[in-house]
Amino acid sequence: MEQRKLLFQWLKRWGLNCYMYAPKDELKHRLLWREPYTEHEAAQLASLIAAAREQGVELVFALSAGQDMVFSSASDRLLLQRKLRQVAAAGCSSFALLFDDVDPGLCQADRAVFPSLAQAQASVANEAYRALGQPPVFLFCPTEYCSALCSPSPSRSRYLLSLGQELLPGIGIIWTGPKVVSRELSPVLLEEVEGVLGRSPVIWDNLYANDYDCRRVFLGPFTGRPPGLMSRLRGLLLNPNGELQANYVPLHTLGTWLRCSRRGHGVHTEEDAAAETQEEPSYSPQEALDQALCGWVGEIRQQVPDPAGSPEEMVSEPEPGPSSESRSHPKPLSAAAGSREPAPAPGLHSKSRVLEGAAEPGDSNTGQDGAAPMGRDEDMAPEAPVPPPAAQVPTTPGLSTPRGTVANAQWSPPVPVADSTDDADPAPARASTANSCRSPPVPVANGASASLDPALPVAHVIDAIQSAAVLMADGVSTKLSPVLPLANGTGTGSEPRWAQAESSPAKGLGLEEVRLLVELFYLPYEHGAQAAQLLQHFRWLQANRRGPRAPGRASDADLEEQWQRRAQAFQQLCSRICHLHGRFVSCTSRALRYDLHRYLWDLRTVVLAARAFALWLDGRILADPDPQGMWRSCFRWCQSSAAALALAGDAEPWVRRGGLSGELQALLPVGNSCELFHYPPPLVPSSQHYTLRPLLPQDQDELYRLSTGTGMRLACLLYWDMPGGCCALALADRLLGSFLRLSPKYTFVLEDTAGPCGYAAGTLHAQRFLQLREHIWLPTMRLKYPRAPDSAAAQGAVGEALMSFQAEPLAVPPAVLQRFPSLVQLGTAPRALDPGAARSLAIALLSALRANGSRGVFCEVSAAHHHQLHFYGKLGFVTLPGGRAHGPRTQLLGRLL
Repeated sequence: MEQRKLLFQWLKRWGLNCYMYAPKDELKHRLLWREPYTEHEAAQLASLIAAAREQGVELVFALSAGQDMVFSSASDRLLLQRKLRQVAAAGCSSFALLFDDVDPGLCQADRAVFPSLAQAQASVANEAYRALGQPPVFLFCPTEYCSALCSPSPSRSRYLLSLGQELLPGIGIIWTGPKVVSRELSPVLLEEVEGVLGRSPVIWDNLYANDYDCRRVFLGPFTGRPPGLMSRLRGLLLNPNGELQANYVPLHTLGTWLRCSRRGHGVHTEEDAAAETQEEPSYSPQEALDQALCGWVGEIRQQVPDPAGSPEEMVSEPEPGPSSESRSHPKPLSAAAGSREPAPAPGLHSKSRVLEGAAEPGDSNTGQDGAAPMGRDEDMAPEAPVPPPAAQVPTTPGLSTPRGTVANAQWSPPVPVADSTDDADPAPARASTANSCRSPPVPVANGASASLDPALPVAHVIDAIQSAAVLMADGVSTKLSPVLPLANGTGTGSEPRWAQAESSPAKGLGLEEVRLLVELFYLPYEHGAQAAQLLQHFRWLQANRRGPRAPGRASDADLEEQWQRRAQAFQQLCSRICHLHGRFVSCTSRALRYDLHRYLWDLRTVVLAARAFALWLDGRILADPDPQGMWRSCFRWCQSSAAALALAGDAEPWVRRGGLSGELQALLPVGNSCELFHYPPPLVPSSQHYTLRPLLPQDQDELYRLSTGTGMRLACLLYWDMPGGCCALALADRLLGSFLRLSPKYTFVLEDTAGPCGYAAGTLHAQRFLQLREHIWLPTMRLKYPRAPDSAAAQGAVGEALMSFQAEPLAVPPAVLQRFPSLVQLGTAPRALDPGAARSLAIALLSALRANGSRGVFCEVSAAHHHQLHFYGKLGFVTLPGGRAHGPRTQLLGRLL
C-alpha cells in the first residue's frame, strides 16, 4: 500500500492521472473471478481507491473473466456484474474487462447461442457496461490486441470488425500496436485500426513490461511515440516494469512527452490533423532523459541508505523467483513470464497503467505539474512538493511493487489545456539542461563528484555537473599503455578518475553513475550508448583475436596497437560496471537495492567473466581444429545478415533473452550453457569489488599463500604447520604447483581489495598433462620432499599431500580422457562470499578451454568434500561412470562443453 501511495504521488507530480488495478497474482482477479471480495479485502480495495483519489488519480478496476467464462450462462453474467457492483460500492467508477490470452474457441453451449467469439464477448461487455450505469471509463481488451495476432490482418480480421460493430460507442478498446511490445507507434499505423474498430483505440504500451524476461529491466526514456499521436487516441496505458523503483525515469519521461503533446494541442481542429504529423510538438528523448536523471539522483539522495550487508536487514528477503504479480499484459500465451517480486497479499496488488487523453480546462489532474514546459524539472524545484522517500516504504510480504501509471482519461474530442506555468521560452532551459547532463559515450568522471544535492537550486546543480564533466575522445583515453590486468582492475598503470575518490555512501550515487545504470538497462530494442560500446568492443576483440605472436613480424603492428586500445577501453567499461555494483550496494536504500540489485549483480557476474576472457584472448587462441563446429563459427553467424534479419525488425524483444547480460553471454564460447549463468543473487548483497584476470608471473607467491592458509573453501583442505617450514608448501604444490608449472596459460585469478581470493586452473590436454606431471613434476616433488611425514603429521592434510608425492599416481580411465579431454580445478578463499564471483571464475576458465577446441572437462574431487561436490554440481558437473576406479576416496566429475 505504501509503495502505491508513493506511485500515486509520482503520477500526480508528472501529470498522469489513472492507475489500472489488474493484479495477475490475485486469484479473485482471474482464476476465482466469480467469488466476491471478503469484507476485509473490500475495505483494503476501498482504501486503495481513496488513496489514489487523494492524489487526483483515477483507479480503473480490471477483471479477467475470459479463461473459463460461459458467455451464454446467465449465472456467470450475474456473478460478473455482482463483482463489479461490489467494487463500485467501494468507490470505484472506472472499469475494464480483459479478454487477452484466452482460448479463441467457444464452448459447446456458447456455440449454440453466439455465432462468433467477438459477439459473445461484446454481449457480456455491453450488458456489464449498462448494469454499471455506463461509467465514463469502461475499457475492453480484445483477444486480438495487436496486428501480429490478427488473422490475416487488422483490416480483414472478422473478430475486430465484429467488435467494432457490436460494442457500444462508450466502451474503449485496447490496442498494443503492431506487436505485443511495439518498437514504434505512429498515427499512420493507427489509421487502419481506427477504421476497423470505428473509434480511436486506447493504446496499451508494453514498452517497459519486463515480465517476459527475468534478467531484463528497462530504465530508458519514453521514445518511439511522437507527441502528435495523442490526437488519434482515447488514452494511453503504460505497462511499466514490475519494480516500482525502476519506473522513475520511464514515468518522468512519459510526463515530459505528455506535456509536449499538450502544448502541441493548445488549438486543435480537424484541418490541423494532417499537418500535425509533419510539425510534431518538440520532444527529445535524450533531453527528457537528462531531466529525469537529474531528478532521479535527487530522489536517490533523499532516500536514506541502509546498511547493505546486515543480516538483520536482508535475511527476511526470499531468493528472487518467478513473480506471480508481474504482468506484461497483454502478451501471447507463448511468452515466458519470469519477473521476480515478493509474494503479494490478496486484495492489494495491482497492475498500473498509464491512460492519457486531452484534459478539460480546470481538471484537477492537470495542474502545474501536468503542464510544465519541457525545460523545467518540477521534482527538482524547491517549491515542488516532495513525496516521502522510497527508503521509508516497507517491503514486507504482501506489499509488493505496483505496476503502471496512468494519465488523463477523457473520452471526448481533445480540448485545449490551459498552461498554468510560465510562458517563457523553454528553449534556453532545455539547452542548459542538455549540456549539463549529457555525457560522452564512455565518461570517466567521478560519478560521485558530479552528483546532485536535492537542496540545491537547479542552476547550482547544473554548474556542479558542468564542473565535474570530463570529455574523452572516442570514449577512451588518448594515451594507451599495453593491456596489463593490474590488481586495481583497470588494466592501466593508474587508477581512473571515477575510482580515485571513493564517495561517502551517505552522498548516494552520482549523476554519471546513475546514467551508466540507465544505459546498461535501457529499452527492449535498444541499448544505451555505453552498453552498445561495451558490446562493440567485445565483438571486435573476438573477431580480431590474435594467435601466438610470430617473432620479427612488423606488419601487424597497427592491428596490435588497435587491439590494445580496444582492449583497454573494454576493460575500463567493465571496471566501471563492477565499480557501479559496489557503489550501488553501499549507497542506495533498501527499496532501491531490493528492486534493482539482482539485475546489476547478474550483469556484473557476466562482465567479470567477459573481461577475463577478453584479456586471455590476447595471443592464446590456437589454430581452429574444427572451423565448422567451433564457437567462432557461431560468432560469425551472429555477425551475418541472416542473424540481423532474424533478430531484428519483426522479432519480439523476448527473442533476445537476457538483455545486455544475455548478449555478452552469447558471445562467450560457453554461452549456450545456461546453468552457468542462471543463479539467484545472494541474500546479503556485498559491495566488495572483484577483479578476474589471467595469471600473472607475480601471482604465484600469493596463490601459494592462499592455498596454504586456513583453507580453500572449494578445495576443502586444512593446514597444519610442519616442523621445518618447507612442508607448509606441500598443500600448494599438490593443489596448484603442477598447473602453474605445466599449464599456466589456463589459470585465472580472482582478486578483491585484499589481494587474490580465488583461482581457476586447467589444462587443455589432460592426458599429456598427466604424463608430464608423472614424469617431470612428481620427481621434482620427491626431491623436494624426500621423506614421508611421521605418523602424527600424516593424519593431516599436509601429510596426505606429502604421501601423494611418494605414491604412484592413479590412472584416469581412457574413456574419461576421450570424452572429457580437459582437466580443471577451482578454489576460493572463505572471504569470497559472493557466489557470482566463483561462477565467473568457472565461466572464464571453461570459455578459454572451449575456445581452443575442448569438448568436455573433468575434475578430481574427494568423496568426503560434500560442499565441493555440490558446487561443481551447480556448474553442471555430474559423476562420471567408472570414476570410482580412479581411487576409493576420489570421484571424477565431468561436464560437456
